[in-house]
Amino acid sequence: MKNIETNKYFAIMSEKDDVELMRIITVERADYQADAVIAAEEELERREISPSMYQDFTEAVSYTHLR
Repeated sequence: MKNIETNKYFAIMSEKDDVELMRIITVERADYQADAVIAAEEELERREISPSMYQDFTEAVSYTHLR
């Protein structure tokens, strides 16, 4: 974990559920400031959610949007 102490978004991201965090670091990434994305990534890491799960989520969301 890199910036927990200095990142003002960490407390906010720690309150979000896994799906919200995955959306932030994948399909909604461009909508967030870099520090917010870092906080979301670190929170997922803390929860032991792997990057391969992000890929699965991104593919599922993309498929849903195409339907």
